[in-house]
Amino acid sequence: MSEENNKTISVKIFNTEVIIPIFQSKELTLKLVEKLEKHMFSVYKEYQVFLTQMIAIRTAYDFLVSLELLSEELRNLKKNILSILEEVNDRINTITAQLDNSEEKRIDRS
Repeated sequence: MSEENNKTISVKIFNTEVIIPIFQSKELTLKLVEKLEKHMFSVYKEYQVFLTQMIAIRTAYDFLVSLELLSEELRNLKKNILSILEEVNDRINTITAQLDNSEEKRIDRS
């Protein structure tokens, strides 16, 4: 593994030398490479065939499925947060209206 420059690194993934962009740090990039290679080997064990292109495509698909699941989870979290914020806003408006009403009644009594 040699560094090509500050933004890329040359690594060996599944017996193939690849130059990849560094993600956040060299250490994190190498951890991701290790995770990728482990996944590729698990796909290889599943198929019991050493077809690099098929394994790479299946690995890409598996990671895209994971990405889509995480994206869906993020969208749901955003919806929940927006709903909670709307509820908080409604409560604040209710409290503000009650305070305004009590202030008006206090002024009327004076």
